[in-house]
Amino acid sequence: YWVKVVEELRADFPDHPIIASIMASYTKEDWQELVAKTLPSNPHAIELNLSCPHGMGERGMGQACGQNADMVHDICSWVREAVGPEYPFFAKLTPSVTDIRAIAEAAVAGGATGVTAINTVSSLQHIDSNGLPWPRVGSENLTTYGGMSGNATRPMALKAISSIAASLPDVPIMGTGGADSADSSRQMIHAGASVVQICSSIQNEDFSVIQDYISGLQWHLYAQSRPDLRQWVGQTPPDAHASVARVKDHNLPHFGGYEVLRRKKRTEQAASESFSQSHATIGNRGAPPPASSPDRAPATVNEE
Repeated sequence: YWVKVVEELRADFPDHPIIASIMASYTKEDWQELVAKTLPSNPHAIELNLSCPHGMGERGMGQACGQNADMVHDICSWVREAVGPEYPFFAKLTPSVTDIRAIAEAAVAGGATGVTAINTVSSLQHIDSNGLPWPRVGSENLTTYGGMSGNATRPMALKAISSIAASLPDVPIMGTGGADSADSSRQMIHAGASVVQICSSIQNEDFSVIQDYISGLQWHLYAQSRPDLRQWVGQTPPDAHASVARVKDHNLPHFGGYEVLRRKKRTEQAASESFSQSHATIGNRGAPPPASSPDRAPATVNEE
């Protein structure tokens, strides 16, 4: 089924990279069989799931392999033998290890082109006030540890990415784990990721978030080219609107004519105080260049 899906994705999106994910236990024949079944679908690369914590430990798969550097090395060497010397594949790593750099180094030594950091984090999500776990199933209220994803994992992902990048500066890293905006994607790139993977954010919303992130990253690059925007660090500067909210409004109701009068009084109060300086200063980092600055064209007002 999934091999057919890869073929269909290649046909539907010929200009986009398609990466196939495979997972097996610590058995050479299983990994090489999966590779043999995957390659005919012609993905651009393969990702080895050496990190999934979703109940696969008892089957010797996923995280059970990825927590052992020797196993990671062997599995990558088996896959390299099967795909040939040039075909790219990435080892997806678990954060649930003492030193993720050692695992990444083992993957690269075994033949991996690069690594993906990180997979979900093994966790217990919730315990009710009656002492029962959630989620739970059956009359015996059974549960198990599972992988936590989403932005709660981002600090761990950033730490893993930056650690691997410092240890293996020439190895490509696919960053994933809590990238839920253009800004958090930028953080992963700054930490050392070559590309960023998005998953939970799409599941929580839809695929349209990707274009939002692309637009946000494009704006960031544009801002870096503007001396008056380069120092912006993501926080809105003080402005009159925020300050007016703290002005006394004489306890007037928030409806009808009272609301109109309340806003009028706030506007009058704001006009009597000097908000212009705080509005023009961005967090005491220095005001933007004046309109006459060579870096900023003078504004034109159409009074028609």
